[in-house]
Amino acid sequence: MRYYQFHIGDYKSHTHHLSPIEDIAYRRLLDYCYLHEAPIMYGSCTKDGGFDVTEIARLIGMRDYEQEVRIVLKEFFIDDGKSLQSPRVSKEIAEFKRASALSSWGAFVRENKELSQIADKEAFVNKHLDGTHIDYIESLKAINDPSMMPPSSNDICTHDATNNHNPLPNNQLNTNPVVSTTNPSSKNEDGIPDCPHQKILAIYKRALPELPYPKDWSGSRASALKSRWVWVIKNGNLTEKTEEFGLDYFRRMFDYIAQSDFLTGRSGAFSASLDWICKNENFLKIIEGKYENRKVAA
Repeated sequence: MRYYQFHIGDYKSHTHHLSPIEDIAYRRLLDYCYLHEAPIMYGSCTKDGGFDVTEIARLIGMRDYEQEVRIVLKEFFIDDGKSLQSPRVSKEIAEFKRASALSSWGAFVRENKELSQIADKEAFVNKHLDGTHIDYIESLKAINDPSMMPPSSNDICTHDATNNHNPLPNNQLNTNPVVSTTNPSSKNEDGIPDCPHQKILAIYKRALPELPYPKDWSGSRASALKSRWVWVIKNGNLTEKTEEFGLDYFRRMFDYIAQSDFLTGRSGAFSASLDWICKNENFLKIIEGKYENRKVAA
């Protein structure tokens, strides 16, 4: 951090009892932590199982004032056995790093429109905080283009076209459709039944318990599912457009997703969510078999 907020009144109320030298020691210790964006780590500042005041005093340019440095450390810093931390400084550094991570996320979204569709904001921010966001971005690239993923014993390097487990290609949309045997549900002017959101959510939860279940299903999420529902029904080429057919399609789709190591998070890099699945581009990639587990050639 090149700068930090300094609340004069706050500082004065907590440090009015310090001597001038102790006050200087405290300010220099604060500057050291803010500059390094970290607490004072033991490391080379360790002596006889505890922190080495001599070394810490040297780091802040006060080697002739060890006693004053010791007094300030004891009063204002917490020794957790690994470092000396100022609670307020640690809080402000954490907030600064998160703001920086969020800024990086904004830049990532602007520059990577396609990858941002499959990225998770909180996952990106957390990876940025622990310094592994570059690896996370690379994993997203591999997910978006499975051909980039290096083969392993569980991954695919050749695809057996004679053993296609995808139950959802377009030419199967009108194969053995489930025909309604009950009164038809409410339909719009095109004869398409209203999207049964709650029923689809229930099917999703049963088929994919390992994936996150949405706490709220409204707004753009509900609109996206409705659009996919209309697409499924329209592409079914059915004489009678039925809710049962649509529900059966989503049931087969979720069962199909359950087989994907990428989409369920078993590969460790990413896991899908229902709102991600319902985005048009992702939905089409799934039914085109982009995320199937390919088999290693014998």
